[in-house]
Amino acid sequence: MRNRNEKGVFVKGHLVPSEWREKLSVANKGRDGGVGWSAGLTKETDSRLARMSIAKTGKPSPKKGRPVSDGQKRKQSLAMTGRKQTEEQRQWRRDHPVNYWKGKTIPKVARLKMSASKKESWKDPSYVKKVMEGRHLSPNKAELKLFKILEKMYPGEWKFTGDFSFTINGKCPDFVNCNGQKKVIEFNGTYWHQNDVPGEREGIFAEFGYDTLIIWDTEMKNLDNVKNRIRTFHERNKR
Repeated sequence: MRNRNEKGVFVKGHLVPSEWREKLSVANKGRDGGVGWSAGLTKETDSRLARMSIAKTGKPSPKKGRPVSDGQKRKQSLAMTGRKQTEEQRQWRRDHPVNYWKGKTIPKVARLKMSASKKESWKDPSYVKKVMEGRHLSPNKAELKLFKILEKMYPGEWKFTGDFSFTINGKCPDFVNCNGQKKVIEFNGTYWHQNDVPGEREGIFAEFGYDTLIIWDTEMKNLDNVKNRIRTFHERNKR
């Protein structure tokens, strides 16, 4: 029989003649696909699924890397239109965002929406507190060195807030004055902040009346200069 081997089994990758496809399409039109045999089963409860899982472990999906035509994309889009995810599915996506998006190309529109949503989340104190508790943040060696300078120059007047204990419009300054001055100090590492937009962070803090001093890690090689900058900044417009 055409497209079958000597055992009568279809050969993988065989081509189905166009007249066969038309007959199958007509025969299946309007039919309810029904429920699959594995609906509601898991590999923990069904030995067949467990064997299938073991057999496929470590093997790439046969569809991986296979190009999808525009026609197939439209069909998939129409097939999914109107479907709603269950609350369990939505919760899984929220709890496992990395696994959900792994290997997928996120559309630009979706990236912008996700970015805007995340920025709004950072304005919520309860969200910031949750993130802070999960990260267990504390001053690193460089920040601790700068904090010791501040404490020696102005005892009790500056507080480390890089642990998200204090935020301004969702942004977390590294140090904030706690003696009546609306001033913050940012300690920037060159590696992490080399692509920052100049003036952007200062502008955000300025909207809420805060003056900002930025000290780069490379400046710590000259502590006298750092102290002079801190002194000038601290005494400027002192209330």
